[in-house]
Amino acid sequence: MADGVASGPNDALIRFMVDRLSRGVVVPFLGAGVNCCGRPPQFNWRADCDYLPAGAELSLHLAAAAQYPKTSDDERKNLLRVAQYLSTKGGGGALRDELHTIFDREYHPTAVHRFFARLTGTLKTKNYPREERDLKGFQQLIVTTNYDDLLERAFRDEGVEFDLLIYKAMQGARGWFWHINPKGEAVQIQEPNKYDALSLDVRPVIVKIHGTINKGNPADDGYVITEDDYIDYLAGADLSNFLPMVIKSELVKSHFLFLGYSLQDWNLRVFLKRIWDEQAKFGYKSWAIQLHVEEIDRELWRSRQVEIVEASLEDYVQEMTEQIGALPVLPARQVGNGS
Repeated sequence: MADGVASGPNDALIRFMVDRLSRGVVVPFLGAGVNCCGRPPQFNWRADCDYLPAGAELSLHLAAAAQYPKTSDDERKNLLRVAQYLSTKGGGGALRDELHTIFDREYHPTAVHRFFARLTGTLKTKNYPREERDLKGFQQLIVTTNYDDLLERAFRDEGVEFDLLIYKAMQGARGWFWHINPKGEAVQIQEPNKYDALSLDVRPVIVKIHGTINKGNPADDGYVITEDDYIDYLAGADLSNFLPMVIKSELVKSHFLFLGYSLQDWNLRVFLKRIWDEQAKFGYKSWAIQLHVEEIDRELWRSRQVEIVEASLEDYVQEMTEQIGALPVLPARQVGNGS
């Protein structure tokens, strides 16, 4: 290991990550690259294929739909700018319709989605608590910038109940998070500091920080995707006025595990700016799983105390699965009713 970069998912680092995961002090962040996990080699994405697009692929698709002016491929891969162009040219409805067409298909969860959906049950079976004082067993918090529903589907396939937090953007104004419980009941969280209907001691929580598709009601789709959306997103920069306190507290006192991201992506950095300033005083190190790391990414990650693990998502998830499976079963008295 040199210059903050680990070459491949080495055993010592994986064992440490597994230990921290089993203690409930790692928050995974899932990006669009997660949806590329398991694709065939040299795969060329199309709108009618069986795989969701990566960010650049979605941007190129929207550029074609918007008849974006002929420019370099790099500019046409700038999702914020291309989405802004389509929204300006055809209105927000045109952009939402195009996005809904892409995401309203029956895609399959990837190995990454399945890993985290199974993690709660696996660790609870082995009697791993979130913390030593917690007698109810392991739960987890997962954050994603993806608009699709594959993570939720993976949890449902495993029979794991969860709470869902979704950020809903408002036209020309700061949006709000909504809480959807396992019964499908939705509540707008207007006073995050006082909201107490969430507990990581009860169920896992999935936080979708840039909106989501609503397959049952397309009119209720919400996306943070244009340049204007991100300007509005920044308006509520204080975490205390943005996220429920239980989520904020978990974020600022946890390691982060970035999967499917490049730090050149503004869609992640805008949200992280809210957290890293508060997290710095706790000194938690984080990790990013990436292949073919560019120098600018290397410097950006390093500046935020994020260690790069140069590995494919497929290799990383396989190694993590094996290491989690090899964990010993703890005495049953450590969980349950405290007896």
